[in-house]
Parts: sequence; C-alpha cells; structure tokens
Amino acid sequence: PENVVETAQKMGIASPLAAVPSITLGTEAVNPLEMAVAYATLASGGIYHKPQAIVKVVVPGGKVDWKPKTKGRRVLSAGVAYTVNKVLQANATAGTGAGTGAYVTRTRAGKTGTTDNYVDAWYCGYTPNLSTAVWMGYPGDYKHPMPGVSGSTYCVPMWGKFNRIALADLPS
Repeated sequence: PENVVETAQKMGIASPLAAVPSITLGTEAVNPLEMAVAYATLASGGIYHKPQAIVKVVVPGGKVDWKPKTKGRRVLSAGVAYTVNKVLQANATAGTGAGTGAYVTRTRAGKTGTTDNYVDAWYCGYTPNLSTAVWMGYPGDYKHPMPGVSGSTYCVPMWGKFNRIALADLPS
C-alpha cells in the first residue's frame, strides 16, 4: 500500500491517502482534477505534467501568440505506462467503459467506479490528447445514495458526449 500511495502522489494525487490494502480498490477520496491528471500521466506514457487550463493562445490569422513553458517529468517507466494503458484500453472497449465507443471511436482508455450504496459514480478516461474525469455525487457527504447510478450508467455517456465534441477537430 505504501508503494501505491507513493506512485499515486507522483502521478498527481495530492489528497491525503492512507496506505491501506483496500487503496487499490479506490477506497481513498480524491477529486476529479487529480484523477484526470493521474490518467493524463498514463496517456503521456508515464510523464507527469502539472495541470493547466490554457494550452495556447491563437490570434486572428492563426499565429500562436502564447504557449506555456511546460516541462513534464517521468514518474512511471514507459513499460509500466504501456501495460496499464493496454488494460484500461480493454476496459474502454470491452469492459464497463465500452459505452464510450458509441461516442468516441479513436484510441481511448478508462475505468468506471461506483462506491458502496451508490454514493459516488465515476468514469475517468483518456485519449492520447485529452484526459477527462466525470464524477457524480454529493461533495463531502456520504449519506445521499443514488440508486441505479453507476459509473457506466451516467458517467460513461457524459464522458463520451463531452469527448466527442472536445476531440472533434483533432486528428485521430
């Protein structure tokens, strides 16, 4: 469990995590931005990049006026990232995330999640261009179950619809 916490922190998880055996099942609370950043680390082959909202400013005429100076750092070996990517690609094409294929046909990877009593539902997924986390629940409140709401029932379609539009102008 200590190694899982260390790796999660290297991948962008800043929330406090208890080093308990169940951590591999997602029993520790993190926020959607942290999940998107961690999955983006996988998408980039194991290189962590600090999250940023603006990737470039293009002025009329198509000239790039500003682009941030970003430098990533390797936090996972390329081999480990490749292996995890293959597992999560299988989940996005034939597992609980397979519904993403109705919206996004390019290479994609991801994982659904649903907590006990349907209190939280997730779909965290990525393509080589974009990492997105969809979460449903009540912030800081574990007393409002959402019967029938799981990562695959609502979060997968939301992820798919958003990414279909967000990725529309990018090459496959």
